[in-house]
Amino acid sequence: LNDSIDKICKSVGSLSALYKEPAPNKSGDASTSFNITLSGLPLKSFVSGKPNSLPCQTASPAMFFSQIPVLQYYSAEESYTSQLTAFTKKQFFQGIAEMASCGEDSRFEILEVSDPDSLLVRGESNEVNIQDCKELARLQKLFVKSESDRIKATCEMQRLKGQLESAKGVLSALDSGTFCTEGLKNKEQLDKLRASQKSVQQEFSALGEGDFPTLIQECREAKVIRVLTGDYNLKLARQDYFTANQDKVITQLIVQRSRNEFVTMALELELRQHREIHHLLTSLFSQLQNHLTQFEARLHVMADTSLTPARHKRETIDSRDKSTARLYHMLDDSVEAAGGRQLFLTYNSLVENAGQLQQRHSQLHRSLEFTSSASMDHIHMLEASVRECESLLYAESSTSSGPPPLTPRPIQQAMISLREMLARLEQNILDLVKDIDHKKKVLKADPLLTRERKLFTYFFNNPAKLHQTFEEISSRLQATARMEKS
Repeated sequence: LNDSIDKICKSVGSLSALYKEPAPNKSGDASTSFNITLSGLPLKSFVSGKPNSLPCQTASPAMFFSQIPVLQYYSAEESYTSQLTAFTKKQFFQGIAEMASCGEDSRFEILEVSDPDSLLVRGESNEVNIQDCKELARLQKLFVKSESDRIKATCEMQRLKGQLESAKGVLSALDSGTFCTEGLKNKEQLDKLRASQKSVQQEFSALGEGDFPTLIQECREAKVIRVLTGDYNLKLARQDYFTANQDKVITQLIVQRSRNEFVTMALELELRQHREIHHLLTSLFSQLQNHLTQFEARLHVMADTSLTPARHKRETIDSRDKSTARLYHMLDDSVEAAGGRQLFLTYNSLVENAGQLQQRHSQLHRSLEFTSSASMDHIHMLEASVRECESLLYAESSTSSGPPPLTPRPIQQAMISLREMLARLEQNILDLVKDIDHKKKVLKADPLLTRERKLFTYFFNNPAKLHQTFEEISSRLQATARMEKS
């Protein structure tokens, strides 16, 4: 027992040593570190590519995960979350504006993409669509005038270029001395040029009045399609941009969540193990307490002088042995019957009284068995007599619900139910009699019903009579109809 207690004390001591708080290390050397890695995002100020280690300043290694300080870990996670938020804002709010204003000719900005918060938060609502339609209608209205002005400006520029070329040719001819000095030839050439210019002006006026408006309208439709195509291309590019950056952010969020879940899971598992150890120690303490109580009770009992063995065998009971004396007086009835008190109490008398008590107990047990067997025999005989009386009384008769009951309560219930059935039957018979009397009165009061009843009886009993009756009725009806016509 002492060896077992020593082993238990050593085990509890070693377990208690594990739960002691580790002493802080003043030198700053970390024997245990809690490392997390924040990497994976394409941001220079955010990703350094090196793991952030959170050392635990302990001189002795921590035996449990819960003994490691995690304040630096949570502060690092908060900074990680803030940096991830800044990265998300920069990529999703600022990057979309830079992407939309890249200056490509194939993309046209109808929406206000410099502030994409409205699209990201509210989406393309009806107000945004109405604004887009208004902007597109405004572009359609301005396109005709702007395109006409552009064509006129192009024609004017080509005319000025032609005049400049002709002026350069005249100057070169003057410089080289090849310019024609005859007035008639120059006049004829001038007339030809004016005639050609007039024909060209007529052609341009005809084009401006007939073909140009139609072409401008067709170009306007094509321009609208181009604008819408560019707008949809911009939306698709923005969606691709969102998807690409969303995967990066989701990856980092999954990594952060996995870290937090890993720490939480480790703490929960350790807490569960601590609870199991606590339950084991509590049960061990309660068992040791119970054993201690039992040992104290045994020591208290063993300290009684009456239980200690004597050096010499005694024939009489010691006067200090109160329990044995009380047992002797309980077993010996002769002293109480005599009314006196015996001076010496011997162990032989105690054994004899115990033997007499055992004999009396065995005799009473045998008499009880005989009495119980006799009573069971009487009960079986009584049951057999009852069955014979039942067979003689009912003579194999039975009812719809089985054999008739013989006990008082079922008989009473059967009589009550029979009385209720008779009362209902009597009431039904009275109702039928009243109904028949009422029908008889109605038949006696109405001759048509009486005749109808006779016809029904003829239908079942005398069909020939029924046929004859119908012929008589038809002949009467025909005679009545003829009399009315005449």
